[in-house]
Amino acid sequence: MPRMNVKHIHKVKKTLSGGKIVYYHYAWRGGPQFYRSDDGFTESGPEYWACYNNILKDLIPAQGYFRQILIAFLKSPEFAKLASRSQKDMKRSISHPTQGIDHRFGEAPIKAFEDPRIRQIAYAWRDEKAKTSLRGADMIITHLGTILSWATDRNLLKCNNLLNMKKLYKSNRSEIYWSEAEILQFQNVSPKYVSNILTVAVETGLRPGDLALLNKSHIQSATSGYRIVMRTTKRGRVVSIPVTNELYKVIQLMPKDQFQVLVSKTGLPFQDSSSLGKLVTRYRRVAGIRDELRLQDCRGTAATKLFKANLSVREIATFMGWTVKNAADMIEIYCSMHPEDNSDVLIRLKSH
Repeated sequence: MPRMNVKHIHKVKKTLSGGKIVYYHYAWRGGPQFYRSDDGFTESGPEYWACYNNILKDLIPAQGYFRQILIAFLKSPEFAKLASRSQKDMKRSISHPTQGIDHRFGEAPIKAFEDPRIRQIAYAWRDEKAKTSLRGADMIITHLGTILSWATDRNLLKCNNLLNMKKLYKSNRSEIYWSEAEILQFQNVSPKYVSNILTVAVETGLRPGDLALLNKSHIQSATSGYRIVMRTTKRGRVVSIPVTNELYKVIQLMPKDQFQVLVSKTGLPFQDSSSLGKLVTRYRRVAGIRDELRLQDCRGTAATKLFKANLSVREIATFMGWTVKNAADMIEIYCSMHPEDNSDVLIRLKSH
């Protein structure tokens, strides 16, 4: 494979709106981006050079091969507008050196994807991956389908033979919540910086990616108290969440020079939102709390707390990305599981 001298790598420093500094690396000045400092791996490590080498495939004649479509997709505005986490997942699915889409299909003729038999081949590939991870197998085949849909829309392919492929992994976590007793049990054994992660999650309902970005600029004065106003990373929606008493305690105890609401043991911002979930899982085990609980299971708990704080079901549904019925059902399930604390909530919910 042709290689470009590393001195041509162009590095750009950028300060994001929240104050976070990131570095973007381009294969050459004006060339394609292949790395950003918050991608989750270190500069000059194996993954870094894998991404660099993958970009260099642009220099390989790809005309007529599926790699041509992969390259075009990664350069497209449709890919550029994806959330950073979605871009990262998509890049990993495409570029993994031994398990990625490019490794498996990059050198296949484009016309192979217009042959209905490609569906059988794709299912066999997915089923092989499912032996180690159902979710991982579903994710990579979904990403492949997304690329094919994009290529079909651009008339790079005549048809998408992978439409509506069945998923293997099914998860129903609608009845999995952190109880007040479990939250207290967790807080009793975890250090303050970890305890804060769970507290902020159950008081706001924000996803881990948004929790990691939450900072002082998002906290605004309101008619009564304060609100968190921010644009979510997954759907790009602006949310307005009241600051509850427990959340206010966390904010009040922040050092004056601390910008991010949640910081690591060293007082620095978390570089990867997955670190939050890993810390919560680690101390959940220390606390001896049931294994099924995850950080993301705080959202149902948060919905009930926000309903108690006089948000309407419609408001909760809007910023959590649920339907109104789903939001009402989630709150009702939680309250029914913990009737000793929430009988008044059930009465109010029925009046909506």
